[in-house]
Amino acid sequence: MNAQSTAASDWVNYALDQQTVLDPSTGQVGNVSSAYTYTWVNSAGQTSYQSNDSSANPNGVMTGTWTQTQQVHGNGTPK
Repeated sequence: MNAQSTAASDWVNYALDQQTVLDPSTGQVGNVSSAYTYTWVNSAGQTSYQSNDSSANPNGVMTGTWTQTQQVHGNGTPK
């Protein structure tokens, strides 16, 4: 059943052009656009920064402290 749930949630993300990410500092899971490879979240956990540039880092450029998220399956389980 877990495999079916994982596959179904991943399919929903694909159909909606989104991906599920995990904030490793808080454990919070959320959905963001799949148009970008890298997603960062600020210390308030409310704003995200996305980029396809692996060297992009909003720390020191944008206000606040930013943490890079981890991509997870649509149901929040690790990939």
